[in-house]
Amino acid sequence: MTSSDSRRDDLRDEMQALLDKLFSNLKKNGFQFARQDFMCSMGCGLQEIVNISEKREAAGKEPITRWAFYHEQDAAMVKYGDVHIAYGDAVEQGEDVRQAALAAGLCVIWDGDILSRVEVMHPDAVEHRVKNLQYIISINAERITSGQAEEPWRVAEWVAKDKARLESLTEPTCGESSGA
Repeated sequence: MTSSDSRRDDLRDEMQALLDKLFSNLKKNGFQFARQDFMCSMGCGLQEIVNISEKREAAGKEPITRWAFYHEQDAAMVKYGDVHIAYGDAVEQGEDVRQAALAAGLCVIWDGDILSRVEVMHPDAVEHRVKNLQYIISINAERITSGQAEEPWRVAEWVAKDKARLESLTEPTCGESSGA
């Protein structure tokens, strides 16, 4: 095992502990459903929440109205310290996820858009994410200027969105215990 493998294992373990705190905070703050590594994908996770909620209603219980999860594909990113959290159908729930993540000591990137998941990061992963976004922006900008992009307007949208994410990463919002 190399030192980078060891550090990745440490980062994964630290990130998992921070995620455990986040999801514990969500449950304490009234989320009826808060699960990690839930289902295989976003679509399957959303459908399963609908199914569970319908079963609850049929049994005379309250339907699920406050929920949050990340799916199996996101779980693969835990070792890199970066996970996207899906949440219920209200911006307020996204804000609640953001606040719970900060309280857990995570760094947060979220634009407040109901269509955007809340990205949570281990404080040590922020610098790597900045470098990664800078690289992606430069590659996509080159694709546009060189004429290599099949749909330059779409690539330009990606670049604009990545630049906004990079700006939020330059001064990330991190929780109190994160040290970032």
